Order: sequence, then structure tokens, then C-alpha cells
Amino acid sequence: LLGAVGTAYAAFGGLKAVAWSDTLNGFLLAIGGCLIPFFGLKLLGKGSFVQGCRQLVAHHPEKLSAIGAATDPLPFATLFTGILWSHFYYWGANQGIMQRVLGAQSLAEGQKGMLLAGLLKVFTPFVAIMPGLIAYHLYGEGFAQPDLIYIKLVQNVLPATFMGFFVAVMFGVTLSTFNSFLNSGTTLFLLNIYQPRWGKARNERALVQKGKWFTIVLGAIAMVAAPNIMHAKAGLYQAFHTLHGLFAFPIITVLLVGYTTRRVPAVAAKVGLLFFMSTYGLLQFVLANALHFLHQLAIISCCTLLLMLIIGRIWPRKRPYVLKVQNKVPLTPWRHRHVASVVVLFLMVGMYLLFSPLGLAG
Repeated sequence: LLGAVGTAYAAFGGLKAVAWSDTLNGFLLAIGGCLIPFFGLKLLGKGSFVQGCRQLVAHHPEKLSAIGAATDPLPFATLFTGILWSHFYYWGANQGIMQRVLGAQSLAEGQKGMLLAGLLKVFTPFVAIMPGLIAYHLYGEGFAQPDLIYIKLVQNVLPATFMGFFVAVMFGVTLSTFNSFLNSGTTLFLLNIYQPRWGKARNERALVQKGKWFTIVLGAIAMVAAPNIMHAKAGLYQAFHTLHGLFAFPIITVLLVGYTTRRVPAVAAKVGLLFFMSTYGLLQFVLANALHFLHQLAIISCCTLLLMLIIGRIWPRKRPYVLKVQNKVPLTPWRHRHVASVVVLFLMVGMYLLFSPLGLAG
């Protein structure tokens, strides 16, 4: 149902429809996401929210630490290697994010939107991680299916009057994410593959029509592939990030070279992509090794950067690349962007201190 509705929405609604659904569903998610930890803490405190908070801090405080040990799924050191590269990609190259920024009315509006998204991201532990901590206190470590723990928690803590609202929010948010990336994938296909090769003489209406068909095909592939996620041994989150590294990291590596140099040729990007994907695929899926996959990704990213720069040194472009500014929107930056950025960064550091042995975990 999600696949069919999401595909139809993306195919016939376009980016404007996606923008409206994202805005509405994001607002509802903020409400729905806060309901679960609120009612979960009330259940943990036997009817008292304050007592539930005390229980969470008093018992198993080590679970409140965001400073992962070397044996944890995400060791703290990966924050400065693979996770850092991953977020460079997410905030600077992910089509789902960048398409929204590029749809802004001006550079200043795009910067405001990104900083607001960053601010909201800082507080996701309360919505995304807190329910897991509450579930640990309620059910212990013996729960057989970790990927289903959130569903069980919702069933147990949410009053019946809110259940319909929550299901609608979850449906809408999942739908919003799905149709957003269908729209982004279609945009990438049309502008980077179809139009340059086969659609140069076609008008915009014809391109949009082809895009609708591509969206339907892409949605169908996604619906067939999605059920296989349940076979991931390490869980959905770990499986997603392991596969995510196969394409996200080489893309941001190529873009970093493109942004910072003017003489590295296009062939360097192609060689870099092939080198990265083949090396990571070999290490991750063929050769067994003890090094965490996020550390692997960071090391291969640096090697790919070096390889591309060497190619650029030996076979540089004849003419340095010059970015053409189209001036289709106002390019005056938001004057408070630096202050807002510093505030968000300080809040992020503060969140790590709060969830550390220096804070609640101590």
C-alpha cells in the first residue's frame, strides 16, 4: 500500500507535492515522535513522568552514554572517520536533501532551511533513541526481534485514542520519505542520463512524461526489494549503512575534489568511483577483516582522494574549470548564518556531554 500510494504521489504530484507532504508530515512526526517517549516514561514511572525520568537515569545509566566503546556497533572513534564522511555526503550531496535546498527561493532561504534541519537533527536522540532506552528498561535484553521493539513499545504505551493518529503519522512519514527519494532518483535519471543521451531535442513536457514512467518502474523495484531487508543479520540500521557506504562515500569524495580543484579531469572521477566501489566491496563482502566498516570507508575515501589528485597532476585539464553562475535566484547569503551555525554546533557538543560519563551516564 505504501509503495503504490507513494509511487503514484511522486509520479503525478512532482516536487511541489513532495514539498507539501514533507512539511505536513514533518510537523506531525514531531508531535507523534514525542508522544512515545512521553507515555513510555509515564509507564516506566507507573503513572508519573518525573518518576520515569528518574528510573531511566538511576538504573543502567551506562545505557545513556553516546560515547561508544570499541566493542559497540558504533565505536566513538568512528565519529571522526566514517560517520564524519557520511554526514558530509548526507548534508552536502544527498539528492533528497540537496533537491530541497536547490528548490529554495534564494540562497538565504536555503541556508535557513538547512540550519533548521541541523537544529532538529540535534534533538533526534529524544525521539529516535529514547524509546529504545525505555524499551530496554521495560523488556530487558531478551527481546527476540530488535527491529520490532518500537512497534511493541507503541502498542504497550500509547493510549488507544492516539493509536489511529500515530499510525497515520507513521504511514505519512514513511510515504513522504519514499516518494521524496523516488522524485529525487527520477530527477537524477532525467537530467544526468536520459536528457544528455536521448532527450536533447525533447521539450519539458515530454521529459516530465518520461519521468513519470521511470518513477513507476523505480517504485516497483523498491517494492520488490524492500521485503528482503528482514534478512539482514545485523539489523536494518547496520545493513543500511553498510550498503550506503558503497555509493555515498565515493560520491562525496568525487564532489570534494570537484569543489576544491579546477584541473582534475573527469576521467579521475570515473577511476576514483571504480577504485572505491571495488575496494570497499572486496573488503566488505569477500575478505573477512576486523577493522570496522566505517574506518574502512574513511581510509578508502582518503586513498581515492589521493588517487584522483595524482591523476589530475599527471593528466590535468587543458583549461581550468570555471563554474557558471546562472543568477536565477538571489545569491545574497543570510547574514546570521555564522551565528546560527555556531549555536547548532554548540548544541551538538552539549548533547554529547549530556549523554556521556560527564553527564547523565555518570
